[in-house]
Amino acid sequence: MLALDAKTGREKRKLRATIDGHGGADRQGAPLVSNGIVYFTGDGRYVVAFSIETGQELWKYFLKVPSRFRTGPTASDGRLYLRGEAGQVEVIDAKTGTPLWYYQKPFYNDGKASIAVGDGSVIYPAGPYVVSVDTNTGQEQWSFQTGGGIESSAAISDDTVYTGSNDGNFYGFVEMK
Repeated sequence: MLALDAKTGREKRKLRATIDGHGGADRQGAPLVSNGIVYFTGDGRYVVAFSIETGQELWKYFLKVPSRFRTGPTASDGRLYLRGEAGQVEVIDAKTGTPLWYYQKPFYNDGKASIAVGDGSVIYPAGPYVVSVDTNTGQEQWSFQTGGGIESSAAISDDTVYTGSNDGNFYGFVEMK
């Protein structure tokens, strides 16, 4: 990954993760910049963090369930929420890469949809399901099965979760806590 000067477009530095024999270096998810750190996912089934200031690799985390990424991580409250194509959510500390919790709905989903985080809930698709998981415990709060697979990311507004489905419907769910 290249860091470019915003005014001139000139290269400032290259950010290059060590691979450690875990697959390729293909980047399919967009990088995320938060609190002076840039995070990106690798097809090698990991997420890596670099200092924006120095370009130094800070840490690398390999998924508990080997699974490719199709989206970048989501950041909220000092945590990174990772979504793999095997239907799992893995949550790690954004500064250290230390794993905090893991959850998996037993349905394959190609992982193209990003995680939405809001008001104590992690919302993500798993096959035909919309799933809500508690941000602190990693326990499922609720799930709803649509009539088709879900490929789009959910949106959260106030206490309502919105998502589309391949069944041709657009859904709105009021979060009950």
